Amino acid sequence: MAAILAPVGVVIGKWVGASKGLGYLMMHANARLQTPLSFAALGLLMLLALSFAQAAEKVLLRLDWFVNPNHAAILAAQQSRAFARQGLTVETIAPADSASVPLLLAAGKADLAVGYQPQLYTLVDKGVPVIRVVD
Repeated sequence: MAAILAPVGVVIGKWVGASKGLGYLMMHANARLQTPLSFAALGLLMLLALSFAQAAEKVLLRLDWFVNPNHAAILAAQQSRAFARQGLTVETIAPADSASVPLLLAAGKADLAVGYQPQLYTLVDKGVPVIRVVD
């Protein structure tokens, strides 16, 4: 499912907000009734999006603390193979020090991390490149 929806999101995003690149080429060709060029750009964009969706199959998730009931949804998705059905391999890592988790994320040592909201505010204020994804 993720491999299908990711390219669709990329195409729609490029099409709606494009000021240059393939999205702009699609809009420009479409406005001038250049259908072959428009479909060629669309096809190329879809191939690029699919290649990125396939490349992002393994996800490293750093937990905020040792495994506990707060992580039940993540563990249930792993045990029930829900991640695998979506084409994802999710590896969870419990930290030795919970304060290091967002810093490891910012350093590229994880794809996602579970963290504490107050800690996030402090790190963003200090210029650490982390963002809140979901609540």
